[in-house]
Amino acid sequence: MKSLKISLLVTIIVSLSVLLAACDIRLTATPDTVSASENGGNGGNADAGEIAFLEEQLSNPELDEQTRASLQEKLDMAIRIATLQAATPVPGAQVQALDAVGGEGEEIPFNSGIFPGDEGLFKPSQALIENYWQEKVGEEYVQVFAGASGENPQQGLVIVVVTQADLVNSTTDFYPAAEASGSLHITEATPELVRMENQDGQAFCFKLAEGSFGCP
Repeated sequence: MKSLKISLLVTIIVSLSVLLAACDIRLTATPDTVSASENGGNGGNADAGEIAFLEEQLSNPELDEQTRASLQEKLDMAIRIATLQAATPVPGAQVQALDAVGGEGEEIPFNSGIFPGDEGLFKPSQALIENYWQEKVGEEYVQVFAGASGENPQQGLVIVVVTQADLVNSTTDFYPAAEASGSLHITEATPELVRMENQDGQAFCFKLAEGSFGCP
């Protein structure tokens, strides 16, 4: 259960970062970094937007049972966090709300591996995600999403989301591949290198430390 909670928390934080990006916050092809904490004044709106976005995803009648259950859990958690924040409207309320869910000072396991889709985190206009990899690296929670650009489905895209140990601050960076690369799919990954293929089986690699494409 704790593992599920930490995964949901990180996913919610990623969703908030994506929603902020949709509100004209600068996330570009070059690794410009956006910190969710820099936009703390919009926290209430971001929570409302996250809840509305999840509700919209759940209204899709074509969802399979597993995806619907996952989205419902995220919605329940988002509502719970928003309620806790509203009940403690003081500096640090977001941290207090997250502590109430996760447990202050506890080492909570984080599910590592490669998972299909993006569970509705990105709008089609932003990205068409095929799958993602996630792992706790040091004190950070790292997630790498692979797919194609929402504006050009023939252009591969990698999105790197890093959430800090406090579960409050996160960064989201978009890295487009070559225009004719095609949509990318993660085949294996380590904290240093993410290996991918396009639909034709052509290999691609992404170096996390450098934030650039290239196979060793």
